[in-house]
Amino acid sequence: MDALDELKQEMPALKVAYLHYKYLWPLKTGLALDMIGKAKLTVAIECNYTGQFTKLFRQETGHQIKEVLNKYDGRPFYLEEVCKYISELKY
Repeated sequence: MDALDELKQEMPALKVAYLHYKYLWPLKTGLALDMIGKAKLTVAIECNYTGQFTKLFRQETGHQIKEVLNKYDGRPFYLEEVCKYISELKY
């Protein structure tokens, strides 16, 4: 949530949305597909080496999320990491 606020301040023209899954099964995809349908770029941010959620999402929806920020050292994502990754993307 802090990253959303930071990105909106740094890049006011950037429109950013956030979707967080708490329950993975059954995977509810309706809202996500509505949001993705309107988006120019979709980014998955996942604390997992293999990107399990991204693979599950593709399996259940057929939508491939191409931009993925994975972290797998047991530490949380820091605000600076997320903002840097998103600001460097070409969209």
